[in-house]
Amino acid sequence: MADAAKTAGDAAYASKNWAEAITQYSACIDTASAEGRDKEFLIKVYSNRSAVYAAQKTYSSALLDGDKCVQLDEDWAKGYVRRGDALFGLRRWTDAANAYNRANVLAPGQGYEAKADKAIEARSGDEERARQYAQRQAHASQESGAVMPTVPTSGMLAQVYSSAQKGLFAFFFLYALPLQWIPFVGGMVPSSRIIYRLMLGCALVVHLLHIYCTAGRPRFSTDYLQAVLPLQGIHCLFLVVALSASRPYLLAAAPLVLNQLVMCLPALIATLRPSMASAKSALPARFAQYAGQLGQLDRAMGTPEGIHTLRSNFNNIACSAEVMQGVYLVFELIMPSRNFILLYLWWQYLMMRYLMDKTGGVKSAFLMLDGQISSVTTHRMCPAIVGKGCSYVRSFMINQIESSKAHAQERAVGAGGGGFMDSVKSAAGKAAGKCTIS
Repeated sequence: MADAAKTAGDAAYASKNWAEAITQYSACIDTASAEGRDKEFLIKVYSNRSAVYAAQKTYSSALLDGDKCVQLDEDWAKGYVRRGDALFGLRRWTDAANAYNRANVLAPGQGYEAKADKAIEARSGDEERARQYAQRQAHASQESGAVMPTVPTSGMLAQVYSSAQKGLFAFFFLYALPLQWIPFVGGMVPSSRIIYRLMLGCALVVHLLHIYCTAGRPRFSTDYLQAVLPLQGIHCLFLVVALSASRPYLLAAAPLVLNQLVMCLPALIATLRPSMASAKSALPARFAQYAGQLGQLDRAMGTPEGIHTLRSNFNNIACSAEVMQGVYLVFELIMPSRNFILLYLWWQYLMMRYLMDKTGGVKSAFLMLDGQISSVTTHRMCPAIVGKGCSYVRSFMINQIESSKAHAQERAVGAGGGGFMDSVKSAAGKAAGKCTIS
């Protein structure tokens, strides 16, 4: 039975009937396992099915079958080739090169070294594209007028800032870790609600000091407003106010920590880089394949473009967390813990972030969410009413954004007395004028 299924799978593979080939190879594996066939037979079937998955560009499944080949026989070069092909399709260039190199060691002269060189060239191409993208992003960021806030470096303010910054990270991890579940330890730590409030207090101090050191004492004037609004992370003040009026949310607090990580990233990199070389040399043999990733990270941290790319990545993760918290609050409506006021405030906050965000992270987060929702609502198993409901909500939100942009622009163009609130409206109008939605 297993031989017949394999023969049928081979025939389907030769005629490029991928679906039939997978069906036959899967049946062959099940039958061969039941019949107790030897590993030499099984490994060829797994190898063939991995090739079919790769031909279908289902690289994750191809990698699973390639890994199975390596598990069955660590000295069979073809298994590493299957694994390398899947990793290459997944754009994991370094891992693919390592797999091809291993195959070349086991069976030299089969062209596997050329495959490894191709993976390395692809990695170099990706690095070059990432460098060019980071340069474009840095240029766009400079044109947008985004300003990194000033950090106090001496005196009592520097000590207060350093303590508040360390407290923000420490209290976040204390809140995230389930310490209260640990016997004996749980009784010695404060409640999670107290830790959460302390974290918000530290975040408030950090961002107030940012504003003070960058723009001076608070005052109701146009010049002060123009100095404060472009600051990166100014939205965290609004975030702290919203979170202080609600129950603890780990997902909602994550942007506070990530935003602060963006601020202190250069100092953190300066601390970590000296130990990167020793870390690569100290890797155990079984983790030697990750030395390439460490080297790539080390090179990225050594250039301004690489640091900017890391900052952009952390910022995008923070924006995604904000958007996902808004989605969670919507789903929470079916739970007893629902909070209508927080839901309204949070989506108003997200609308403000969308209109005034100059990094593009919020828009990217919404586009990604829209794509994920569309993939679900267009599935054949999804009820039509769900798709219509999501389409209605999407249209409503687009109208809200467009209406806010139009009102902001009208107020900015309209007569203004030159006061503080008129300056706010004018700044919002300028930010809204730069935003588009798709």
